[in-house]
Amino acid sequence: MSFPQEKLVLRESDGIDLMGMMERHQVFVTRIQDVDVDENGDLYVLDDRSGEVLRISLKTGSLVNKISSLGQGPTELMMPSVVRVQDKRIYALNVGSGSIKIFSVDGEYIGGIKTQGVPNWMDVDINGQVYVAESDRNSNPIIAVYNNDGKRRKTVVAFQLGDKILNNKEELFKRQSIMFRVDSRGNIVVLFKLLRELNRFDSTGALTWHQKIDNPTIRPFLKNEGIEYDNQGRPTISYLVNSFDLDREDNIIVGHVGGGCIYDQKGNLKCVLEVQTIEHRNSPPGLRYLRIVQDRLLGMYGGGNAFLFSYNSNPN
Repeated sequence: MSFPQEKLVLRESDGIDLMGMMERHQVFVTRIQDVDVDENGDLYVLDDRSGEVLRISLKTGSLVNKISSLGQGPTELMMPSVVRVQDKRIYALNVGSGSIKIFSVDGEYIGGIKTQGVPNWMDVDINGQVYVAESDRNSNPIIAVYNNDGKRRKTVVAFQLGDKILNNKEELFKRQSIMFRVDSRGNIVVLFKLLRELNRFDSTGALTWHQKIDNPTIRPFLKNEGIEYDNQGRPTISYLVNSFDLDREDNIIVGHVGGGCIYDQKGNLKCVLEVQTIEHRNSPPGLRYLRIVQDRLLGMYGGGNAFLFSYNSNPN
């Protein structure tokens, strides 16, 4: 996939209204927390409020089956945050119990992995290894690798900053607020949301490049970025960068306020993304959530909107 243009326009009028398609088939979601897609094109929607994973046919928008429910039992989810599908298995990060629940795509409970630290993100590589963002004994954020049998194989990435990270709670928090994906070569691409920074580590955990997310689309909003505290010391966090995903060629697609952007696997900025909605808005909506779904981009920008956009939108 090549991006010769400086701007890629995602037009709502050319996209597929995913929520509308689902509702026409009486499929309703309380709140979409995460999604993933399998090799057959079925979409797996994690509803964190119902504790369900809904398997939906992208061809028709109809419900194939539901997996799990809300609760604290072995087959139930409490505070689920991430869903991944690999090799006909569903992996759900269950923050409420500090574990990963594993199901078959047909809904059969297979087992679980109890993490050693408090988990906040997860990904699964092509070999079925589970990568978990958690904290070590000193509260330093790390990415650990688990086998399907629940054994932690290794710590592949550690974000320790020495005494600085242990003595500065704000810096520690910024390092903990991450998302990551494992690419087809085993590299780990990490998004530090509050730092507005992409880092790529190789399979041994060595940093290969880092890139500050900065482009003309996001710059007007930089003044709103950061952490503010009220008179009781409670933080109010303003994220500018919200989500990211990798496509089949390991390009990095980032969603942020005002739109989004695309980097190649070497960290070079290829283009910015702009969303054009049918309804007129004073400013272009940002991509609060995005996920690559085969040859389309699933984008959400608030208000319950979820559209499948084509990459082939005509640039300005």
